[in-house]
Order: sequence, then structure tokens, then C-alpha cells
Amino acid sequence: LISKRLVEIAEATGADAVDDKTQTPFRPYRTGLALPGQMEVAAAREDIIIGNTEVSMHEARTHLALNPHQPTPQQFGHAAKHIANHAGPNIEAINITPTVMGLRGPTVSLPRAGFENAAAHSRGSPEEIWRGTEFGGDQISPFKKLPRARESFLGLDIAELSLNNQVSLAEEDSGLLYRSSILAGVRGPKIFGLLDHGYALRLNLKDNLNRLRDIRPAAILPVRSDVDRFANKRLALDTSYLALTHSFKSDLHLSLIGGYLEEMYGGAGGEILYRPFSSRFALGAESWLAFKRDPATDLNLGFSGDSLLTGHVNAWYDVPKYDVTLGAQFGRFLAEDVGGKFSLSKTFKNGAQLEGFVTLTDQADFDLFGGTTHSYNGIRLSLPLGGYKYVPDAAKLNTKIEPFGRDIGQAIEKPLSLYALTEPFSYSHMQNHWDSVVP
Repeated sequence: LISKRLVEIAEATGADAVDDKTQTPFRPYRTGLALPGQMEVAAAREDIIIGNTEVSMHEARTHLALNPHQPTPQQFGHAAKHIANHAGPNIEAINITPTVMGLRGPTVSLPRAGFENAAAHSRGSPEEIWRGTEFGGDQISPFKKLPRARESFLGLDIAELSLNNQVSLAEEDSGLLYRSSILAGVRGPKIFGLLDHGYALRLNLKDNLNRLRDIRPAAILPVRSDVDRFANKRLALDTSYLALTHSFKSDLHLSLIGGYLEEMYGGAGGEILYRPFSSRFALGAESWLAFKRDPATDLNLGFSGDSLLTGHVNAWYDVPKYDVTLGAQFGRFLAEDVGGKFSLSKTFKNGAQLEGFVTLTDQADFDLFGGTTHSYNGIRLSLPLGGYKYVPDAAKLNTKIEPFGRDIGQAIEKPLSLYALTEPFSYSHMQNHWDSVVP
């Protein structure tokens, strides 16, 4: 009786809306008409955003705006449930095209009967659905308007909320160095239906980077060697940008970005990525006109007058047996040095990411004792903290173990990475998370 009363109170107040949304069942029978509008409305009640939904004789087609913090197959399963519930008796194939911002992946054709057997009758499994699923194909115009995930706060979507820690364990002139900061970022609704825009503030908590200023000689044209001056600012604007993202095909993507790109640089540039769904290789290129920001100005909004052009060719390969990604980057870095970066990274099922990298260039960094190095190396770990009540899905704990204040081997930390944005479209992501496809 007490539980029943609590449910009644929650329904009356809307306090338990999230729990109510998850209780929509997969209908064990087929009846009625195929109603695209009802599919979209029912899915929206569970924050599953589908659009451009159409039905024909034996198939339903839709676009799914992905939540980047949930596995793509899981979102396929929830979208398929609402489509099947309002698909009438004759629809057999559910075709879903995943989208992120202005990007889209390959169309995935799911067997309706497989979902009904697994979710409504408990007689099937994700493996059986996998065997009946077809991947690939471009079934839509490359310039068709794509649905967008619903904004969560004042028309803004929380894109990032992270506690960032960096530690350097091997500074022979300064000993152990550390820095902690909080980064909070949002992304706004599209402007003119084309441009995304994002903003982030950085709150610097604690550091001991004053040792750099006391011991190391100042660089004439600093790249990252003036990091202590940026860390000394309690609050600063980290990013503020406009971005155009577009997929010409499901495996060919473009981004153009301008504004305050990262903590130390503003500017404009772009990236192109070729990432076939059926291949473990991906190739890309990027170029940026970068302007050095001035830490002596309010919120680091001013510029020092230093500018340069940087660019790289990028390549990735997914190693199947070990489920890791090899990365390579060759080109011109921010100190106008030329070289390459090699990385090895792994993304775990819970969303945690671990990366180790080595960068080698034709120029060298110097220290107080006359030592030189042509390399810049480090390890990075990102742990998701979302998924709990009152904790945003975008919450993360980021830890970096890498040197402070190095000028060689430094690249723009772009606010949007095409490879990261398209990861939910990849074959490896689908395969690794397919067991979550049954709602």
C-alpha cells in the first residue's frame, strides 16, 4: 500500500518521470496502423529523439540523434521498441540512421521479428538480432536536415563537466609538478540550422607551477612554457566557438571550427575524416590558423599577436584481437617543429579511456642544466562519473601524466574531434556494445 501510494504521489507531481519512462513495454502483438508521428512522440517520452520517420510497405526508416554518453546499440533498442509498437502488422525491417550534431553514420537495418522474440516473448537474444542485422548504405540525401538531441538547460546541452588533474613526475629542474582545475562546458542549439556553438569555463583550483617561472628561462615565443601564467588565473574562458559539421557520406565527414579553440589558443581551422564502417583503418587531415592567447587579459580573452599555421595528417587502426587503437599523426606542430605522434589507446565498455603517446620532432626543448629532448611523452586516463542521480552524464575525471611547459610536439587541443564524434558509428563500438541492444 505504501509503495502504491508513493507511485500515485510521484505521478501527480512528476517527480518520478524518469522511472515512469523506463516502463514502456515492448508490445507482444502487432495491431493498428503504421504511424510515424506516434513513433516519434512515444520515443521522445524516454528522451529518444528520432526524426524524418517514414514507413513503406515492409519497412520503417528514421534518424536517431545519439546521446554520446550511452552505447549506440542500447539506443537502437529503445528506438526500435517505440517504432515497432506503432508499426502495424506489416513492417518487418526497422532502418535507423544514427546522427551526432551534423554527422551521420551508416543506416542499420534491424529485424523487427528478432526484437519481438527477444524483448516481448523472451525467446531470442542479441546474437540472433545481430545475425539478422544489415549495416551500411546511404539511404538519405547528404543535405537532409538531421534531428538533434533535446537541449537540457535553458536551451543548452551540458557537453562537459570534468575535474582535470595533470602531474609531471620527471622534471629534473623542478621536481614533481601538479595542476588541478574544473572545466564546465555547454553546447547551444544550432544557429540557422547549420552552426553549433559551444562555451566552456575553466576554474583553476591548485598548482605549484610557479617553480617553472622561478627556474626555467622564458621562451621568446612560448607555446606551452607559459602554462604557469594561465594556471595563475582563477577563472578563465576555456573555449567559445562556432562549428559546422557535415557528412557527405556515412564514411566521409567534415568539420569547420572558429573561435577560442582551447585554453591557450584561438583561431580557425578544419578537419576531414574518411572512416569506412567495414574497415579498421581511418584517415584524416586537419589544419589550423592559431593565435596565441594572452594570460594577462581578463578571462584570457586577448591575444599576444603571435600566430602560425599548423597542420597534420592523421591515421588510426583498430587492432581486433586486443581491442585497442593505434594512432599516428604527422605534420607541423605549434612551435613550427615538424614530426610525428604515435599513440596507443583503449576505450572500455564503461566509457573509461586510457591512452599512451610518444611525440618526436626535429626541434628540442632545453632546460636550465643544458639538457635537450626531442620527445614529448605521456599517459592520459579519463573516467566517466555520470549515470548517477543528480550527476550529469558528461561528468568525468581526467588525469594526465606528462611534462609541463614543453614547447615542442604541441598541437591544438581542438574542441571537437571527428574521430571521437564518429566513434558511436564504428563497427567496433557496435560489436562491443551489442549485448545492450535488447531494451
